[in-house]
Amino acid sequence: MPVLPSSLAAILSLLRPAFTAPTFQIFGALVAGMVGRVGEHTVTGMWQAARLAGRLHHSRAHDFFARARWSADELGLLVLDFLLGRFVDPEEPIRLALDATVFARSGPKVHGTSWHHDSSTAPRRHRFRFGNCFVVVGLVVRIPALGARAWCLPVLFRLWTPTPKPTKANPEPKRRPSQPELGALLVTKVAERHPRRQVDLVGDSAFGCRALAGLPERVSVTTRLRSNAVIHAPRPPRTGKRGRPRVRGERLGNPRELAAAPASRWHEVEVPGRGAALVLVIDGLWYSVFGARAVQVILVREPADADLPEAPVPEPEAGAAGTGGDDG
Repeated sequence: MPVLPSSLAAILSLLRPAFTAPTFQIFGALVAGMVGRVGEHTVTGMWQAARLAGRLHHSRAHDFFARARWSADELGLLVLDFLLGRFVDPEEPIRLALDATVFARSGPKVHGTSWHHDSSTAPRRHRFRFGNCFVVVGLVVRIPALGARAWCLPVLFRLWTPTPKPTKANPEPKRRPSQPELGALLVTKVAERHPRRQVDLVGDSAFGCRALAGLPERVSVTTRLRSNAVIHAPRPPRTGKRGRPRVRGERLGNPRELAAAPASRWHEVEVPGRGAALVLVIDGLWYSVFGARAVQVILVREPADADLPEAPVPEPEAGAAGTGGDDG
C-alpha cells in the first residue's frame, strides 16, 4: 500500500472506526489515488494513481465499493464529528442543508438510474437528465481562512430511486421512500448523533412536506412556503366546554392573503449583502404539513413596492388622546 503523508494519515485515522482493518487499507489507497489522480477519477484511475496497478489486482478496489464491509453512514458521521470540532463552536447550533442532486450516468447496467428533473441545467427546455439522484445532507460552516462566505460540506447521502410502475408480473410494486423521507432519515441520524445540540435545517420547497414533521423538536426547519399553503393562528386555550378542543386557531390565509397586510405591519430591515427590505413576520400553524408544531412565516418584499394597502385609522376611544394603529 502507498505510504501516506503523516498529516493525511492522521486525518484518515479518525475515520478508522467505520472500516475493518483490510478495508481501511484499501480506503487509504483510494484516497491517495483520488488526490494524486490527473483526469477522470474512476476506480481504476485512482488505483493507477496510487501506483498499485500491476502490484495488486484492481478487483480489490471494485470490491471495496461492491462487497466490502464498511458503513457509509458511520463514515459520514465521523466526518461530521471532525468538522464540528474544527469549524463549529460547541455552543452554536448544527446548521444543515438538505437537497437532491443528479449525477449524470449512462449505460444499461448502471444501478438506480432514471430520468430526473434537474433545474441546474441550461437551457430551460432541457431540464431532464438521465442518471442517479442522491439526497444529500451537508454541514454549513464558515471557514475563517476562506472569508465570510458560508460553505456546505456534504456528510450523508442516500440514493433515491422511484417506485417502479405496475406491470403484469408485478401489479403492486413495493413503495420506495421519497426524497423528503430519505432526507428526514439522514437528519434524524445527525440529531441522534448529537442529542444535546440544536439542529437548524434549511431546504427548498420540495422538502416542505409532512415527511419532515416527525423530526425532533430541537430540529428547526427553514423552507419556502408553497403558494397554496394555508396558515392558521396558534391553537386557542381550552374553553372548558364538552367536546374535542380545537387543534388550530382561526384561518390567517395563504401567502397572497398574508402579503395583503397593511403597510403598518411591515418593518424595514437591513439584509447583509442585499440592502433594505420590508419584512412581515407571522406566527402560527401550517397544520396540513407540520401539524401542531409552531411555524414562523417571514414574507419579504422590496421597499419600492407601492401596492401595500394602508392600515385603516380607528376612531379614538372615549377619553383617549390621539389615534393608534396595529403595528403587528
